[in-house]
Amino acid sequence: MTVRFSEGEAAQLARVAQRYRLPESGAIRAAIDMLDGAPPPRVVDRDVLRLVAAVNAVGVNINQLTRQGWAGIKPELGDLRDATARLLALAKEMSE
Repeated sequence: MTVRFSEGEAAQLARVAQRYRLPESGAIRAAIDMLDGAPPPRVVDRDVLRLVAAVNAVGVNINQLTRQGWAGIKPELGDLRDATARLLALAKEMSE
């Protein structure tokens, strides 16, 4: 299928695609879906996804340390320190 746009429409399509971080073809498909009643696409912020993964890693380590503590095992703190360092580095990177 071939679709022709005016210069203004092409610029508008490029802006919308960039705003939603979609390829232009994806923006067109999303527009058709929206006209058919679907909700607009959500913007996926990859930095936020990385931060969520880092926070999750710290949470997993904290849970493991807690289980070890309740079992009477002296926990290894190296994993927690590593995960915390990764989280802090990512937070610093995102704030710059």
